[in-house]
Amino acid sequence: MASLDTVVATAFEGDPDGIAIEYKDQVVRWGDMKRVADAVNGLLDEAGIGPCTPVAFIPESTPAFAATLLGLFAGRRTISMIYGFQAPAVIASDMVKLNAPAYIAALDAWAPEMLAALPEGAIAIGIADALDPEPVRHLQGSLTADRSHLRESTGEPVVELLSSGTTGAPKRQPTRYSTIYAAIIEGNMLDAGAVDGQTLPPGIVQFPFSNISGIYSLVPYAVARRKVRLLSRFNLPEWLDFAQTYKPAAMILPAAGVRTLLDSDLPDDALAGVGYISMGMTGLDHGLWRAFEKRFGVPILYSYGATEFAGAAAYMTADLHKRFGETKFGTAGRADPRVKLRVVDQNDPTKVLGPNEEGLLEVLVPYVGPDWIRTTDIVVIDEDDFLFIRGRADGAISRGGFKMMPGPIEAALLEHPSVAVACVVGAPDPRLGQVPAAVIELKEGASAPTEEELQQIVRGKLPSTNVPAIVRFIDRMPRTQSLKVDLGAVRAMFADKKEEAAA
Repeated sequence: MASLDTVVATAFEGDPDGIAIEYKDQVVRWGDMKRVADAVNGLLDEAGIGPCTPVAFIPESTPAFAATLLGLFAGRRTISMIYGFQAPAVIASDMVKLNAPAYIAALDAWAPEMLAALPEGAIAIGIADALDPEPVRHLQGSLTADRSHLRESTGEPVVELLSSGTTGAPKRQPTRYSTIYAAIIEGNMLDAGAVDGQTLPPGIVQFPFSNISGIYSLVPYAVARRKVRLLSRFNLPEWLDFAQTYKPAAMILPAAGVRTLLDSDLPDDALAGVGYISMGMTGLDHGLWRAFEKRFGVPILYSYGATEFAGAAAYMTADLHKRFGETKFGTAGRADPRVKLRVVDQNDPTKVLGPNEEGLLEVLVPYVGPDWIRTTDIVVIDEDDFLFIRGRADGAISRGGFKMMPGPIEAALLEHPSVAVACVVGAPDPRLGQVPAAVIELKEGASAPTEEELQQIVRGKLPSTNVPAIVRFIDRMPRTQSLKVDLGAVRAMFADKKEEAAA
């Protein structure tokens, strides 16, 4: 019976000379990929770290890490993701919490704090370049050490990802291999519109492997042995070169890319031949959305997903856009045929609401589990079953698709000795949809810290996406009659940013 590990392992057994990844000026072939994957699994096996045993993974967007990730899948390893875009001290803290028997990071990313945080008995593995003669290095820890006190097998292989915050505060979310297989392999995520005998165009991968979008971008192409263009992050020249070279039916574009393209001096036909732009639900300003479609003549089609749903639960398709067009502007589309959506009353979640009634979204994904998953998204589902996102019930901030809660950011800011009260809200941003903005009330008589000082405190404790883009100091924090911070008044302080975002 086919499974995620078997289909990935089969991909490794194909023609070693086939091109797997184009990356900057590198051409990485399947033989190179297999060499990396075999070296990682060989080292883990030598250390007695078998299938389903947690391996902490701190990936970067390089071919060597793509090969490592695929190798871990083929080896049926449980993978515990750690975001790499954090300060070494924050990564070290995550390492201690995971208590895993093995940790994998880039060879040049192993900072002293991280090596010091390695649990007793664990091993540190460094990943070099995919084309390096020795792409995988054993850096620290005995291969024969006693690991009985470290995390044990999870029983079946899972990928542990930090959730997006769609269902509340971000948490480590275990996603079974069988769920990933059902979502992206059985779900047939790749376009199947090629003519018989015609070579399918390559794919483009531009999301970090540490989140579900990165995994779901890479794995379907790898399983199909279709070449991919790997970007370390979104950048306009490479993205545009791919679009103009291959003219694919769909191009994924982060919300920040919409403003980048609009601000460029590209001709209006720069995206000629591209069928549509696919984008996750990120609060893109509707003015920018319309301006993009008008200028470039390519529709933006939203999708709605989360780690907790194992991907997209709803999406707009090209066919639906042709049928409904402007009448459904702003929608995240309809539910995946295998998924059910419903809206419940915010004050009484036992009450299921009807069409066009606003409430909290609940999602049922059979290949995830039998229970309805309640989100903190305020939505409407219209009479034609189209989903529209109205906002968040929990104050979460979505920065270019990365969701964060204000609480941990506020707690970090309060560690500065001059800060009496900190309030963080989402401020409109023309590129990212929202950015975290902090309002600070100082202790009486205290000297004001610099914006950079406060940002550095947050950067040292949380992922870089959590660092406030705006910091404002006020004499007294606005409060309600019950003496709580008046969030409406705080958000109003950034009303000028909404005007800038729409400009």
